[in-house]
Amino acid sequence: PASVCIINHEKFGDRELDRHGSSMDVEALKQSFKKLGCPVELKSNPILSQVTSIVENLAAFDFTDISALVLVILSHGDRNEKIMACDNKPYDLNENVLHPLFQNETLKGKPKILIVQACKGTWVADGNAKSKRDPSEYIICYSTSEGFFSYRDKKDGTKFIQTFCKSMNEYALKKDFLEIINDVNRRVETETTAAG
Repeated sequence: PASVCIINHEKFGDRELDRHGSSMDVEALKQSFKKLGCPVELKSNPILSQVTSIVENLAAFDFTDISALVLVILSHGDRNEKIMACDNKPYDLNENVLHPLFQNETLKGKPKILIVQACKGTWVADGNAKSKRDPSEYIICYSTSEGFFSYRDKKDGTKFIQTFCKSMNEYALKKDFLEIINDVNRRVETETTAAG
């Protein structure tokens, strides 16, 4: 089964900042993953240096006999992938969490699932049709993940856009857009991995 690590930032030393109710999420997550037979490790209220240590330990851990890694982060957050540690110091989701995990060779080819419950700014989403700030109206499709190159062939163009256009030409009137973009991502990954 997958190995699950929950990092719960709940107590910030200020009642206004404390994330009341986060412990309910932790209990629900533990129950759900334990039903699947997954070992669950809980890290409660870590400060920045402890978050760094947790990630370093995961990056060095031997996942050879484990099918996947599920990392759950519960905290305050802000724009540009910022997460708040319990000493009110921010860390970057990509730079301080994902990129170190990419270094672990025993995770190669295995699912790495990141679940984040945190704000990504200060705007309030409003389902009201008159609102100008409804994030559900946006679908953002990147050709690559944060920190990685997006390759372009000088003769044929980019694998991502070329695959996207082929898929749209073939399936735009038959499939949902999200189904198409998920298929594009799978095809690009498969084709670029096969090409080396």
